[in-house]
Amino acid sequence: MCRLSTFLTEDVLENALAFADVPTLRALKGVSLAWRARARRVLCARLCARVGLPLASNLGNVTTLDLSGSRAAGRLFADAADAACGLPNLARVTGLGGFEVDVAALRSVASSGEDSYPMAGMRGCIRGVGEAPMEVPPMEVLLAACALRHGKARVPANAFRGDRSITSITLPTGLTSIGECAFHGCSSLTTIELPAGLTSIGEFAFSRCSSMTSIELPISLANLGRYAFRDCSSLTLMELPASLTSIGEHAFEDCSSLTTIALPAGLTSIGEFAFRACSSMTSIKLPLGLTSIDKSTFRGCSSLTTIELPAGLTSIGEFAFYRCSSMTSIELPIGLASLGGYAFRNCSSLTLMELPASLTSIAPIAGVSTCDTP
Repeated sequence: MCRLSTFLTEDVLENALAFADVPTLRALKGVSLAWRARARRVLCARLCARVGLPLASNLGNVTTLDLSGSRAAGRLFADAADAACGLPNLARVTGLGGFEVDVAALRSVASSGEDSYPMAGMRGCIRGVGEAPMEVPPMEVLLAACALRHGKARVPANAFRGDRSITSITLPTGLTSIGECAFHGCSSLTTIELPAGLTSIGEFAFSRCSSMTSIELPISLANLGRYAFRDCSSLTLMELPASLTSIGEHAFEDCSSLTTIALPAGLTSIGEFAFRACSSMTSIKLPLGLTSIDKSTFRGCSSLTTIELPAGLTSIGEFAFYRCSSMTSIELPIGLASLGGYAFRNCSSLTLMELPASLTSIAPIAGVSTCDTP
């Protein structure tokens, strides 16, 4: 890249960079001071074009920004995040449906501690009466303020943790991730609508949302963190999107009302304890790409009567089906090589099991001989 720059004029280089994506431009900023300047000029020009600033603006002089155009175009959070990063002296943002944000005050709001978020302080930096009119800033404005504070289009970690006043939420388009513990312990939350472009749900994001009965995950979701829905005791139905390739540890542990869950065909990894104590689940079909069942994955699924194991499964971890007391039979695939300790212990209804010839390792107490133990 550096050699190429010696043969091309500055105009040609910047015209070429106009077609580069943001990760490429950010990477170029680390090549040299010259490439940093070029990449910054292109990024600044893009920001100016999106938010309605003159292309030749000195971004250091911008103190007030109207994001009404970004809001109308569905780019509010992405542009707010970019503005937070690209406008160092930004002090005031308008165009938020009748509200405005004091960005200078926003940056000085003190953190509330490791397990909480300064949402009360954030609200104090928002002024206006809204379009409706409404005196309380809606979720869209609160999350725009978060993007302006952190420079990221996401729901921050711990943002609404323990808020028992929330009963329903619609997260607006443009958010890409939900941080860890964002809605942890929101015990009155019954429904939530997630945005189409969401790619990641962090660990503990919805744990202990004990009133939530169902949730539709967007097709863009790629990552589901540990404990994400743990102890969502009213959750009855869940369909995981085709884009999801892994489920984090303890993700659905203690979802005691969950009766049905559809796993995507491309799923390759299920973390340990993922479905532990899902005591209402009666059946489940595991995808073909799954090669192992981790420790205690289905432990205590006392209503599970049938499970279909994939042909490529090679190992079953310890306690994997411990106390699955309603399961009467299970067909182990011919390629299974390892069976962990207590894997089928206290499966008191299990009457039929044939161990495949491929099995090379059975733990000393695999549980096969104690399936009639109460």
